[in-house]
Amino acid sequence: MSTVEKSYSSNFDFSGMEQFWKIVSILESDGEPDVEEWNALFDTPGYRVLVEEEFPRDFFIKYFTLAFMPSKENDLKMEMKKGGMAAEFLKHYIRVRNMKKEIKSQERKLMESSSYILNSAMNLAQKYLPSGTVDGCDLPQISFVIFAYDARGYSPIVIDLLFSIDLGAYLPYLLGHELHHFYRNKQLKFRFPKEMSRDRYILWVLNQIQAEGIADLIDKPYLLFNEYGIFNRMKFGKMYKEYLNKSPEIIKKMDDILKKLRCSPEDYDKLNQEFFKIVPMSGHSVGYFMANLIIKKLGKEALIKEMGDPFSFLRLYNEAATRESGYPVFSKESMDLLYELEEKYKK
Repeated sequence: MSTVEKSYSSNFDFSGMEQFWKIVSILESDGEPDVEEWNALFDTPGYRVLVEEEFPRDFFIKYFTLAFMPSKENDLKMEMKKGGMAAEFLKHYIRVRNMKKEIKSQERKLMESSSYILNSAMNLAQKYLPSGTVDGCDLPQISFVIFAYDARGYSPIVIDLLFSIDLGAYLPYLLGHELHHFYRNKQLKFRFPKEMSRDRYILWVLNQIQAEGIADLIDKPYLLFNEYGIFNRMKFGKMYKEYLNKSPEIIKKMDDILKKLRCSPEDYDKLNQEFFKIVPMSGHSVGYFMANLIIKKLGKEALIKEMGDPFSFLRLYNEAATRESGYPVFSKESMDLLYELEEKYKK
């Protein structure tokens, strides 16, 4: 059966939303969900992976309570006045509070169009993966929940249900981005160091640069570099473009620190953390900058061939940069350090 004919409705998971609405109903009646009711929420696939990977349980308990419990309205206003990331999450939850009918309708629409959305996303992800990588029989679960105006490429993939409404017809591009992460992560050609390893930060950054840089080729031309793209209306989009323009400067700073790491091992721990801090937005913008140059000078197949190998990604960038004037290259000292790390952590 071809991917076009196959139904993938069972891959869409809304169990988190079922429990979410139960929690909301209790909070809106000024009640407090008990431990078992919160546990039921966090036992659903989407919320479980969010809590395991990123958000403390207390985060959702605190901010869902503020947003949906009428007696907490004054506390909500005080928290909103503080600004910052907490206020951004709360703005999102207030929108959810005001758009219940639309959100519940979206769930039905997604179920009806699940096969089209997933087939489209799979085809988009496959464009930047080795031939035959995307397997419809090995497709991750897609969990729709309420958490942030965003999505996550965990397993299961997590997409905010309200965010999916605003994405509209562009949802397959975002999902294609996340699917690319899922399949790429199955092909990693290196192993991550133990959590307390001195190399942890540098390897995380290098991996992010390749992973996000290539996956962004799938969705950013439509969601950001398109006048109607949703990211154009977000602070994320403005930051992305600013840092994209600064990519040559960021690459030079990366090279400076890598050289110091190679030549001044006594400062390794401090420099390793500095390297982590100078690469913004988890590697998205600078990775996209590098990936585009690689395609321009070496072709897409060169990029795809080294999938899952961030060390080769930097070598490809260096080769491409030598063929295009005005692009910074990584020094021999930096590349020597990367070779040593590659030998140390290759599978």
